Amino acid sequence: MKVSCDGVMTSDELNIGVETSEAFNDKKFSLKFKSILRSADQLNRCMTVADVTSIFHELACDTGVRMLLMRKWSTGLRVLLAVGVDVPAEMTTTGDNPELISLIDNDIFNLTSEEKSVYVGNLTSKVVSGEFMQIANIGNQQSFVLPLPSRGRWNTSIYFDWDVDCKVASLLPMLANSALTKLHCIEAGITTSGSKIAAMMAAEKASRTDLANIDLSTLTPEKVVDMVGELSVLPQVASKILSLLSKDDVTAADLEREINLDQVMTARILGVANSSYFMGNSEIKTVRDAIVRLGFRTIRSWTLVAASRAVILGGRKSEVLNSIWEKSVSTAIACQVAADISGLCDREVAFTGGLMQNLGQLVLARALPDQYAKIFESANKQGEPVHAIEKQSFGFDHGDLGGCLIERWHLNPELAESVKLHHAGYEQEVPELARMIALGEELAEVRENTLEVAEVKHAISENAKILKIDIESWTKMWEELTNIDVDC
Repeated sequence: MKVSCDGVMTSDELNIGVETSEAFNDKKFSLKFKSILRSADQLNRCMTVADVTSIFHELACDTGVRMLLMRKWSTGLRVLLAVGVDVPAEMTTTGDNPELISLIDNDIFNLTSEEKSVYVGNLTSKVVSGEFMQIANIGNQQSFVLPLPSRGRWNTSIYFDWDVDCKVASLLPMLANSALTKLHCIEAGITTSGSKIAAMMAAEKASRTDLANIDLSTLTPEKVVDMVGELSVLPQVASKILSLLSKDDVTAADLEREINLDQVMTARILGVANSSYFMGNSEIKTVRDAIVRLGFRTIRSWTLVAASRAVILGGRKSEVLNSIWEKSVSTAIACQVAADISGLCDREVAFTGGLMQNLGQLVLARALPDQYAKIFESANKQGEPVHAIEKQSFGFDHGDLGGCLIERWHLNPELAESVKLHHAGYEQEVPELARMIALGEELAEVRENTLEVAEVKHAISENAKILKIDIESWTKMWEELTNIDVDC
């Protein structure tokens, strides 16, 4: 298988998609980025307009971004503070009778003050006076103008500008809009220090990540899932799609409309429709055509794959997590192939079971990374199945966690029970679907091995014996699985 603002923002929000970029390896970028993160956190604790001004002043000094702090008078602007801009001395507040920088009709400093809004973009002679253009030495820079309140009047402004190729350019306007929200709160007398909330968030984060001394005997599957809180809820678009597909009167147009709301979901569905497993005579280029080729039930299965990837992997670059993810999807497809060839259960239910049972491993790897790494190490050293070492260590295995996720996501109750029992002892009587899920897992394990290895696996498989899967059927399953290439 081929696997491949509004409001005051927080440093976590700024961190999305940036830390993992190649630019983060650039030392200068890293320093600027960290300065902006610090400024974002400081904004949340600001209590006065002066606090906000100080943050931007410090940021300009740290990053080399140019800044002007100016007071607006009836006929012009007076410079109160300059960083990186050579302002004529007579236009600063140091002189006895400082001169004013002229304004024009529809001047951006007037407009931002009147509308109490931020301006972001290039400044030209259409929005500021030629005198300001000359003094600020404006070329092709990007900039923002942030108005500040003073005794009920928004007559002071911060001007910031930076090079258009600045790697943190997109973060500075976000910071300005965040500051504007804070300034409106300060002006309205709303206290938004957020210290108690920040402490609560820190405690919650610590409860999820500081697990070095956790007593494993106190854990339950529900507690482990709770450690990675966002797992409890499916992404909104995926939830809507699954809800739509549960209705008898859903149409392809309804489904297309929801899928198109999520670019990632759209790309996944088109990728599956064009994979070797489903490939027809022509390339699929639209969601509507993908729905026709795949059918509603297959769309449901791959919606679940995309949703699971989003909540469990997200943007994380982890060799362990990605390895388990590949195995999860490989097992899901193997279960579906086994269901197709044996006819023992519904192919889409088998697919979901194969996916969800392995997601339990991803939950453990996310919630307890250090402890789970030791589980894998012990399994390799002892030659024991991973699920057996999980049972010894935690008192439950990844199947219990997969069943817990199915329940949290309000999927099929019978499926949840089968996932929980798929590693049950062979003397136990369990649902046939549980044995099919276990069989799919075994099949996925030998997918990249030779036929001889696959045949040995069949010979020792208790699941194959219980389900009466003969060697011919097993070989057919293995051959079909080896020919599937799905980018998930």
